[in-house]
Amino acid sequence: MKKLYAFCIGLLAFGTSYAQTTAQNWTKTDCSGKSHNLFAELDSGNVVVLEYVMMNCGSCVIAGNGLKTIINPYTTSHPKKVRLYSIGYTNSYTCTDMLNWKTANNFTHPVFTGGASDVSYYGGMGMPTIVVVGKNNHKVYYKKLGYTSADNTAITSAINLALAQSGPTGISKTDEAQLQIRLFPNPVAEELQINMPEKLADQFIITNLAGREHQTSILPFGSELKINTSHLADGIYFMNFLKNGLPVGSKRFVKMNAGR
Repeated sequence: MKKLYAFCIGLLAFGTSYAQTTAQNWTKTDCSGKSHNLFAELDSGNVVVLEYVMMNCGSCVIAGNGLKTIINPYTTSHPKKVRLYSIGYTNSYTCTDMLNWKTANNFTHPVFTGGASDVSYYGGMGMPTIVVVGKNNHKVYYKKLGYTSADNTAITSAINLALAQSGPTGISKTDEAQLQIRLFPNPVAEELQINMPEKLADQFIITNLAGREHQTSILPFGSELKINTSHLADGIYFMNFLKNGLPVGSKRFVKMNAGR
């Protein structure tokens, strides 16, 4: 028993040494018969939470319930944009196994078979393995082998950041025009001013066209805030606004050195 325990810990330690920052693409048919391509779903502006599970794994069920609680609020704030998929960690599981697991635990989200390659890619054994991926270059925003309720804050933050960085097409031109926040001057050289109605947003994240995060800051309510942009290279950027951790919209601006 001690040798087995040590072996499992060794596998877990080995797995956590992996630092994959990009998701592994796949095309899978869920156990209800619907085909999914991961990158296509991400490129449509969705955030996908992947849970790799083992049968008779109590922590996998606990994680599934925890993830369900995390994702439920997004069904209203971001309909169909945050998706939870549970995937069997080994290719030996059948859809009968996964559907029985789903029914026994009162889950409603899609379940899949054939997760062995993904589990290896994300770090090896350690059930459940939870991964949050988004559109920004198919980025991995969160990855952990194992789960406790203490992880909920980090998982929620990862989902929110993935939504905020869903890319330029994540916010339509109409939504951008209707967002009552003014950025000026635009183009900007060294200092950008934010003018917005009170309590519209409490945080912003600046990203470039590729979705790379350059700056995050808290916004005091009902104020005109000046942001130093001298450290940014010339180019197009997006200021993504959040309130209580959830995205409310995005504004684009151009950084251009003075004299150009």
